[in-house]
Order: sequence, then C-alpha cells, then structure tokens
Amino acid sequence: MYGWRAKLGILVPSVNTVMEPELNRLAPDGVSIHAARLKLVGEFTPKNLIQMTKETQHAAEELKGVVDVIAYGCTSGSFVKGMNWDTEIIAQITKATNLPATTTSTAVVKALKKTNLKKISMATPYPDEVNQLEKEFLENHGFEVIAMKGLNFRESSALARARARNRFSASIAYKLAKEVNTGKSDGIFISCTHFKTIEVLEKLEQDLEKPVISSNQATMWEMLRMVAVREPIKGYGSLLLEY
Repeated sequence: MYGWRAKLGILVPSVNTVMEPELNRLAPDGVSIHAARLKLVGEFTPKNLIQMTKETQHAAEELKGVVDVIAYGCTSGSFVKGMNWDTEIIAQITKATNLPATTTSTAVVKALKKTNLKKISMATPYPDEVNQLEKEFLENHGFEVIAMKGLNFRESSALARARARNRFSASIAYKLAKEVNTGKSDGIFISCTHFKTIEVLEKLEQDLEKPVISSNQATMWEMLRMVAVREPIKGYGSLLLEY
C-alpha cells in the first residue's frame, strides 16, 4: 500500500515540473506524494503570483480526504505579499480541509533556523523584483542576506517550460550557488520549487564547507516532521539528516 506511513499533499503552480519528481525522489519508504495544481497565468510577476493564490482553496479541497498534510509548494507565491502572507495561505488551506498545512517559505525559515544560518547567500531563478521581496521577507524573519543573484526568469508559457528544463537544471543551480557564495555567509539558500537542486546539495556542502538549503528539500523536511516520520534521508544535504 502506497503512503502507509504518510501521504503528503502539495499545491504546485501549473507550470511547475520539478517539485513532484524531487519530492518523490526524497520520499522515504511508505511515504507518498499527491499534488494539485494552481493556475499561473502570464509572466512570473508578483501580481500574477498573488492572483494564483485565489486557486488555493479549490486546489486544497481536491486533496482533502486523500492526504495527511498539505504544503503550498511555491516559494515566491508564499512570500510575495511580505511578512505573514505564508500564514494567511496556511489558514486558507486549513479552513478548506481541516488538515495541518505549511508553505515552502514557512519551511525554509524553519530550516534556516534549524541549521543555525543567520547570514545567507541566496541563489534563485527569479527576476530582481521578486528577489528583493524575498530578501525583505527573510530579513523580517531575522536573517541577513549577504549576497543574492537571480536568473531573471519571467515566462510561464509552454515554450518557457521547455526552456526551463535546461535553464533550471541541477548543474545551473550548482554553478549559481558557487557564484553567490561569499566567505561572509554562514550558508546558501537556493530558492524556487521549480529549480532542480536536490542532486547537487550534498556536493555543494562538501565543496563550500557550509550548509545548503533548497526549497524542495526544506518543504519535504518540514512535512515529514509534521507527520512524525523522522527517518534520516542520506545524500541530499545535511538538513534531511536532522529532525
């Protein structure tokens, strides 16, 4: 039986092709992943990300009765309106389903605190305006963003998704994380659930000699804690060895 230990639900943007495969790859034996999609229309902008949240209740209701916990699986979509926007989204999900819920940005904040990171280098695929909003969100939670760099990706069309399969590859995440690294930072945060990262996290930690957190890794870590599945997951960064 699939999901005999836990069934994890994720709400993902309609253009996202990365989060489900990465979470399935990370899932311990007996844990299953189930997704519903949030329609993202137009370019990758704060306005459209906010519009996407109107899909939250309907998408969450599709998972009601199927899963044990639900995560809003979009980093930028869960910080785009600033402090407490993630908690508002959590409240919407919980109201619609009576299930425990989280968001990726909520999970990232908890993961950064768990690994004792205070000064962060941040790598993202986002445009500058979204990077600035994320910087403000993290700094409002007490972190200092020492350096940040984005890939300035804005499109959400079918063509863009095809381009993203190459542009958002794990090798790009690896190179971008090394570029943004600085001796002043305690660790690296690679943002976006649509950015392939998990296969390079351990290599980055070895090469940079500091913790590396990614959006999908942090989301899985937090959901597993919420359902009390405390099995260390090897090979995908130090965070998943700790509970």
